[in-house]
Amino acid sequence: MNNKGQIAILGLMVLLFVVVIAIALADPLGEIIAGSRDATQLDCANASISTGQRITCLAVDLTLPLFIVAVIAIGIMYMGNKMK
Repeated sequence: MNNKGQIAILGLMVLLFVVVIAIALADPLGEIIAGSRDATQLDCANASISTGQRITCLAVDLTLPLFIVAVIAIGIMYMGNKMK
């Protein structure tokens, strides 16, 4: 196998590692998000919260999907950079 093929396989291995780490960290991050949305913290289930608190609840809800997308994007960029 030539050097470019070895680099491609290394990039795929790094991408797979990054995806596994992102999935492993998703559950603890989900628990942190659920705890912060609880009635004792942000109280996102309350219908009479202010607009600022609603926006904060939305930002907290978007944390997990944005984290996963960012980690996978970093892995793909690393793989793409190695394949040049």
